[in-house]
Amino acid sequence: MVGDLAVRVATAEPRGFARLDLGREAGSPAAIADAAVAFRALGFACARSSAIAGPGRLAAVASRHLAIFVLDSRDLTAAPVVVSGLAVTDGRRRLLVHAVPLPAVAARATPRWRARQETVGATVDRLIASLEVPAALDALSAIEVEAACRGLPLDASVALRRVQVLFFLGRFEEAWSALGAARGAADYDAWRACVAWARGDPSPLKLMPKSATPRSAMSPGASAIVAAQIDIGLAEVRRRRQSGVDRGLRSLRRGPPLSAALADRLTSFRDSIFRSDEDRLGRSREVPGLERFGEGRRAMNLLHAMPRLLQVVHDTEDETAMLRRACAWLIEHAGATAAAILARDDLRLVSGQGIEQADVVESQAADVLRTGAPRTVVTSQPIVCVPVRYAAATIGVVVARGQPGRVETLVEAATVVASLVGMALRARLDALALAGRGEALARDLLGDSLAMAELRESIARAAGSSFPVLIEGESGTGKELVASAVHRLSARRDRRLCAVNCAALTDELIEAEMFGHTRGAFTGAVGARPGLFEEAHRGSLFLDEVAELSPRGQAKLLRVLQEREIRRLGENAPRAVDVRVIGATNVPLADAVAHGRFREDLRFRLAVIRLRVPPLRDRIEDVPLLARAFWRRMSADSATRAVLGPEAVASLCRHAWPGNVRELQNVVAALVVGAPTRGVVTGRHVTAALGAAGLEPTPSVRLDAAVRGFERRVVAAALARHGGRRTGAAMELGLTRQGLTKAIRRLGLHSRDRDRVGVA
Repeated sequence: MVGDLAVRVATAEPRGFARLDLGREAGSPAAIADAAVAFRALGFACARSSAIAGPGRLAAVASRHLAIFVLDSRDLTAAPVVVSGLAVTDGRRRLLVHAVPLPAVAARATPRWRARQETVGATVDRLIASLEVPAALDALSAIEVEAACRGLPLDASVALRRVQVLFFLGRFEEAWSALGAARGAADYDAWRACVAWARGDPSPLKLMPKSATPRSAMSPGASAIVAAQIDIGLAEVRRRRQSGVDRGLRSLRRGPPLSAALADRLTSFRDSIFRSDEDRLGRSREVPGLERFGEGRRAMNLLHAMPRLLQVVHDTEDETAMLRRACAWLIEHAGATAAAILARDDLRLVSGQGIEQADVVESQAADVLRTGAPRTVVTSQPIVCVPVRYAAATIGVVVARGQPGRVETLVEAATVVASLVGMALRARLDALALAGRGEALARDLLGDSLAMAELRESIARAAGSSFPVLIEGESGTGKELVASAVHRLSARRDRRLCAVNCAALTDELIEAEMFGHTRGAFTGAVGARPGLFEEAHRGSLFLDEVAELSPRGQAKLLRVLQEREIRRLGENAPRAVDVRVIGATNVPLADAVAHGRFREDLRFRLAVIRLRVPPLRDRIEDVPLLARAFWRRMSADSATRAVLGPEAVASLCRHAWPGNVRELQNVVAALVVGAPTRGVVTGRHVTAALGAAGLEPTPSVRLDAAVRGFERRVVAAALARHGGRRTGAAMELGLTRQGLTKAIRRLGLHSRDRDRVGVA
């Protein structure tokens, strides 16, 4: 019971002071404990007023949502000091919880208390003048709680200022209720008429004193405010054709014209507070701040969740995961039902879930990107759209859809996410641009598999630099096509790409081919000739099968890569060259170094950027695309008009392709030659083409048989490495000794292989 009451009082307003009186009966230790538990669940810090009354202690809790408990006379004495010390407009929510009776209200206020109220009144006036209306409401709530603690009366002028603030926030019914405590204050009648008109009273003039004209009943400032409110509502009044009310409202405006400064200020009030007909009918203005309480929820939405978002930003391994988890944070902690991050170009979805194209259109995200200003579309499910900026440019937009009662929280949560994901979104857009560029310019690298998509993205990244590239892959995988793509995507695309097969170069030809020679440098050198490095100056040089270079050729190549200069045979002067070297090998250079066939320092020079071309057996899903592309290309040059049928494609996919893409290309060429002139090429034709090439179709294997064979090989190898001792083999395999024994029996290793693996 007490916990529910505490939640209602705490969530009644998003900020400012409030007072909760537990009463004598409810002030028991159990009731106080229930209230403290409820406040802590909402994210409040709980403390007794006597414990935080000092200036240093107040500073320690000034940034927290705070529940201040008054449990005895000492707390009651310290409470006014705490309230006045925390009466700062910082957007926090603070509650004074009384478990002891409040002092009786004094009949008259002391001079010091009157001066205190005048100071607060001046502060409120200043805040209103600077359009900080929510902050003015915070200051008024603090002085009201302080008055209750001291047992001193509030002046009617303070109550009237509350009416003004509620009026400017569009909370007209609350302003009407607060008028009772403001009776007797200056301009009371004017504000009463103004609030009545805002609530929809047909004739505010009837609420004015009969003994005074409208102009004499109001000060110039109050009349200006009423005049501004009349300006706001004139269009609606005229639309309803209430001519009598129109004439009555016009009569309030008789007098000297408003100053330009005051007119601009009132126009700002009108544009920022009363933005629509719905606002004029009483919906309050959204209040700035980070912390909000959700309707029907028992936890603050963002304060406790901010550390989680910061952890997501700093701990995620890549930008893709960070953007995905930021959208998940919006859904989990900010009450969004759907969230997404869109790129600026074509409003492309970068990350998110639940957002549909209709939501993007409804949120008017294109206008947000154009203007750079956030926007909220209030419908049955409000949509919030906040721009993401990086380096002073709008690069995307955060779109979130939620419940009607969670608009403020949704706006603030999306704003926080937009301010934190700018760098990650920029990195992701750059990666997508590189990938798209690779897709556009590396069309020869066919394949829809994930391995080929990653290869094209890696090529695009490598092409953006000038470092040497090493391409590794089995024979026939298309390493030369990868080298061509790297050159075509680089800034050197307008220069030559020279290629040489290192396996065909002898020691006598290496220097002449790579570095060139002068006339008469050796027998048969009838004229000067530039080498491959000179021909590829400011371009690229492709060294195919670089692992086959002789030791002498490796030493020469290492010097060129270090010094970036060459010397022709027969010359003494060096020539500077600017060449990007792209090497390719079907043998991993690390293995060649381990066997002493390749220099380790040269491997480090060549393998600054490594690209691995996957074998065709690791991307069988690309076989249909490759086969059809080869078929179209080759059948166009032949007399056949046959079609490659589904059965033939399925047969091609069942082959292991040890020769990779080159083998597939040769088999398709054989199919073109042996296929009928018209009709459909079937699996029978594929079998015949493979047989003619001396190849056998790979037999199909069941998954369970393949898994069993793999397990058998792994277990047998582990037993062999440990000399048949099952304890060591079980530790290596991550099994218990009993588990390994069962595996040996299940895999058939316990009888047939007993002599080979031994028995422990």
